[in-house]
Amino acid sequence: MLVLIGVLQVLALTTAPLSIAPPADSVKHSGLCWRARPAPRCSWFLVTEFGVSSHGGLTIEYGLMANLGRRSAVGGAVTFGEDESFRRTGLTVRYRRWLNPHLALESGAGPVTYCDLTEPGACGGRRGLGFQFQAAVHLWSLAAASASFEHLGAANRGYVGVKFGGYAAPLAVLALAILQGATWD
Repeated sequence: MLVLIGVLQVLALTTAPLSIAPPADSVKHSGLCWRARPAPRCSWFLVTEFGVSSHGGLTIEYGLMANLGRRSAVGGAVTFGEDESFRRTGLTVRYRRWLNPHLALESGAGPVTYCDLTEPGACGGRRGLGFQFQAAVHLWSLAAASASFEHLGAANRGYVGVKFGGYAAPLAVLALAILQGATWD
C-alpha cells in the first residue's frame, strides 16, 4: 500500500505543473500594441484617436502610453484640432486608469498653440499659447465619450464629444485626406 501511495505522489508531482496555470505575475508582457489594452497583454500601446466635438470641431491625436501595471498607464500625445474659430496644435500628458480589460478612465492636460480663424488673414491673424484639459471614458479602446476644456487667450471653452481609437483613427484620417483631395480646387 505504501508503494502505491508513493507512486501516486510521484505521478502527482510530475503532472501537477502541467495542469496549473502560471501565476499572474509570471505572464510576460507582449510589448507594443496597436490598440490600448492593460498589462500583461500590452507593455506599451499607441494612441491613435480621431474625435468630433459638440462645437463641430475635429481632433486627431497620436502618441504613446506605457502600462505601469494592471491598472494604470501614463504617456503623452500630440493633438491637432480645428473648428470654425480656432486651429490648434498641442501636447497632452495622459493618465489612464483601467477599470477592467475593456473599460478605462483617462485624463490629460497640456499646452496648446492656436491661431484665430475669425481674424482677417486667417492664421496670419492672432496666434497664442493656451492650455487644454480633457477627460474620457474609453470602451474597448475603440470609442470614448470625452469632455474637454480649453483656455485660448480670451476664449474659455468647454465641450463634449466622441473619440474613435485603435483602427478607426488612421482610417478616418485617410478618408479625410481622400475627401480633401477629391474636393481640392
